Amino acid sequence: MMRPLRRGVSTLILAFLVATVILSIFTYLVLSMARATQTTITGLRSVAEYSYKANPYSLMLNETMGAKVLRNLGGSDLIIDKVVVRNRAEGSLQILTPAEAGCPSNVVKAGSELKCIPPYYDYDFVAVINTEGVVINIYRPMIRARVMNTTSVHLIPITFDVKSPTDLVKQFAVTPNLVAKPYTNNPSILGMRSGGQLLLLPPGQESELNNQSIYTEPGRPLPFGVAIVGYDPSWVLENRSGIRTPTRFSLLLAGPKIQGIGFRAGNRRISLAENGWRILINNFTGYIKIWRGNQVIACSSTNQQDCSGVSLPAVGFWYYGVDPELNLRIEFNGVAGYVAKFMRMASSQSPTRETSYYPFIYVGDVDGNGVSVIV
Repeated sequence: MMRPLRRGVSTLILAFLVATVILSIFTYLVLSMARATQTTITGLRSVAEYSYKANPYSLMLNETMGAKVLRNLGGSDLIIDKVVVRNRAEGSLQILTPAEAGCPSNVVKAGSELKCIPPYYDYDFVAVINTEGVVINIYRPMIRARVMNTTSVHLIPITFDVKSPTDLVKQFAVTPNLVAKPYTNNPSILGMRSGGQLLLLPPGQESELNNQSIYTEPGRPLPFGVAIVGYDPSWVLENRSGIRTPTRFSLLLAGPKIQGIGFRAGNRRISLAENGWRILINNFTGYIKIWRGNQVIACSSTNQQDCSGVSLPAVGFWYYGVDPELNLRIEFNGVAGYVAKFMRMASSQSPTRETSYYPFIYVGDVDGNGVSVIV
């Protein structure tokens, strides 16, 4: 009579043990999932906290006059602990204190600028690290207003002692005729064969000037087809040698025939109303402004106060072409070491019916990296 009872008790004990094992496994799984969830939440919280710390800051870099200007576009003051720079010569990254990077302060207030003048010109600012260890990248504004689909621009960085197109004769062993100034009244200058229109220096001293004050007429910025604005190569060489002088610019402007436009050079008015024109300006001190409609959208100047309130520099490439919707124009006012006006003229007006590459060559630093390029 006792055997069935024992079988029942044994079955009950076995069922209890199996249930206990299953419950233990289930509890372990639940606790493991909870720990994993907690770890994930902690990780997400860390990412969110990092993102929150970095989000209030947005740094933009404006390089001008040998200085690095950091503009804080974010909504919070930025306290800089370290500055990450790249040595152009070696390509290596270095971490400097704000003082070592030439910054007078370690605070960039929201909506304000901090002007740093590095002791070495060959440093590029890459990023900054704030006091909480957050790395904040530095953005460089694009200076290209419009790239025409049919045009490609190739930049060749050079470190030669080139200050003008004529210097290319010695540095690159090219034929002097190819880069000689194309005068209409000089039959000894032979260049490249062209068609019915030649880009030449018209007869008369008004087409080539030295050490003259030049400026666009008040309220009448020049419409242009192409504008290249950069730092003058002679000024770039001085900075590389450690010689600090006021910023000088180099400009190459081109445009179509437009009635009534021109600029002033000394006491003269230089008319650009004839067939297509091209202006070369070297060793320019003063300000350069790019207009779109009734608004100045970019500015560079020897005196940075002239560009107050304008965040984009005028240094760079500006394309206008035949698109009237852009309505881009250029204004300048200052003193130029050299000014040349080239005009498109009938080839019959030139004894050789040839021109040269001189009006088409630009030499200067167009991106503020301290190296001149040939365009």
